[in-house]
Amino acid sequence: MENREHFLAEMETYQFEELDTEKERKVPAWWNTKKGFMTWLMDGISLPGATKQQTRPDDFFGQTHTVYDYIIHYCNQTQVDEVDLYKNAAIPRSTFSKIRSMPDNNYNPSKYPTIVCLALAMKLGKEDIQIFMNIAGYHLSNSIKCDRVVMYCVEHGVYQVERVNDYLEDYVGKRMLISA
Repeated sequence: MENREHFLAEMETYQFEELDTEKERKVPAWWNTKKGFMTWLMDGISLPGATKQQTRPDDFFGQTHTVYDYIIHYCNQTQVDEVDLYKNAAIPRSTFSKIRSMPDNNYNPSKYPTIVCLALAMKLGKEDIQIFMNIAGYHLSNSIKCDRVVMYCVEHGVYQVERVNDYLEDYVGKRMLISA
């Protein structure tokens, strides 16, 4: 994926396996660690963002969770500071603040750039990014060129927002993500 021509040639035939919303989902690998999300649920700990809820795409006892629930759990499990996460995602502090207080402000973050940038900053894998998108109420599709570029980059370990933006510009014709 080093040169532009190679990338553009590969994108012509690239397809990814879409998450089937009717089938059972897997949880991210870090989710079920010793202090995993299941423990958090069973202990009844309440995190901010618990009222504006999206359905989890996996088997969390029918519970629902928000984008912020996912982010805070990711930060706890990977020892990443929230500030570092939103800075790596190249999203403004004000946008992250809205995500943090979603139940109070009825904020719905956009797929492009906010959710995609956060997913890239978390360096989510193929399945994990689709799970995260589903929690946010979105889906990655082969029929959407931008989604194909994002999944291609994820599969090839390209998580830098600026570099993904360059590939989006090359293939789609515009930069869809926030510039760092």
